[in-house]
Amino acid sequence: QCLEKDPSKRFQSMQTMSEALALAAEQESSPADRSLPDDAPPQKTIARKKSFLAPVIFLFVLLLSIVGALQYKCSHENALAQLRQNAGRDYHRHDLKAAIAEARQALALRRAEFWRSDGKSLYTDIQELSCMQLKQRLFQESIPLLEEMVALAKSGNYDLSKEKMAALLSLSFALDQSGRSKEAQPVAARAVAAARAEFGQASHEDFASQLNYGKLLMKLQPSQAQPMLETASDGLMKLGKELEETGEKLAKEAQRLAAMDKFRQALLYYNQARDAAESLGEAGTPRLAQALQALGHCHTNMGENDAGEQWMRRAVTALKRVYGNKDHQIWEAQSALATVLCQQKKFAQAEEVLKPELMLISQVRGPDSLDALFPLDTLIWSFWGQDKLKEEADFQIQGLRIVDKHLSPSHPWYKQQVDSAVKFFGLLPQDETAGQILKRLAKTHAGKK
Repeated sequence: QCLEKDPSKRFQSMQTMSEALALAAEQESSPADRSLPDDAPPQKTIARKKSFLAPVIFLFVLLLSIVGALQYKCSHENALAQLRQNAGRDYHRHDLKAAIAEARQALALRRAEFWRSDGKSLYTDIQELSCMQLKQRLFQESIPLLEEMVALAKSGNYDLSKEKMAALLSLSFALDQSGRSKEAQPVAARAVAAARAEFGQASHEDFASQLNYGKLLMKLQPSQAQPMLETASDGLMKLGKELEETGEKLAKEAQRLAAMDKFRQALLYYNQARDAAESLGEAGTPRLAQALQALGHCHTNMGENDAGEQWMRRAVTALKRVYGNKDHQIWEAQSALATVLCQQKKFAQAEEVLKPELMLISQVRGPDSLDALFPLDTLIWSFWGQDKLKEEADFQIQGLRIVDKHLSPSHPWYKQQVDSAVKFFGLLPQDETAGQILKRLAKTHAGKK
């Protein structure tokens, strides 16, 4: 009964389980249910056996119940983690329909937990689903979820006070987009009050919530909205300028320390620069990405490749939000991530990162673009790690074509690419140019794999 999938069929407390077991034991040993043989032992002996067996049966069933419940919880949590991972993967692939379906299943599993669930975990699952639905413009479906988020943040049972303002802002936006602007207005006013209570007056959060409230008021009471919008815009511009200057100073100091190989000290400044960039919101994303990437480089230089990989991945995600996939900053960040993956011998993962990147560079900048050289060199490394000699040969030749087209023989990248190709193809060094090597390869390796 403890393993019933329907929660209503399970035991609701230890007392009800004990009562059920006692009743079962009584019915099992009742004289009315079975006749005693002629050579049965005296009644006192039977009573002793009854009194001994009942607790043994109870403990045995209780142990089985606990083991079963733990197994159920473990499989439940694994299924939940898998669904959340799939939803995140599909979201980043821009398959919002699949991501929403998986996020809904994950939330349903979270709600089905019969043990005491962490309120923060429930809040996070609701938040992820509501964000996906808002992006898909499913405003009506998002409103009940956002109302639940506000209730969770307001309850005070969990440390979610700082999330209250964000939940109220999202709820006011969903109501407004659903044509319920009058209902959205008081919610936006509550967001302003929550921002001031938690972050203080004239804070970035205060001005941001005022800006949202002012936009709603413009539809209903334009005369009141104008001064609020002006105050909020001026405040955000002033704060943004101050934060930008602070972040720039912090980043410069971090760069100075990193250049001196003082990576542990540089991390402190890069973390502060990251905080300053995050406070700027979307406008600070380029600086945030730079700080995240720099943090990744610092950890990598200290031999902490796992941490470096995580920061690099965050940098790539931040840059994609602003620039999409077709910008050189994205390509540089992805190449840096692939380098870290190769350093960890995660060659297949590095290949997965770099192949789509090189295809995009070819589409945007044309075939054999100089922008492709660094990712191509890292991709060759990943092929070497996987013993993919045919693929490595193809890209070695492409690397030679790129340097022959764009660089002079005195350039260090030119020499590096030539040396790599000579070594790979087992050629005798003859102080040749890339073009000459390509001609020699065309003759000696024609038709060979």
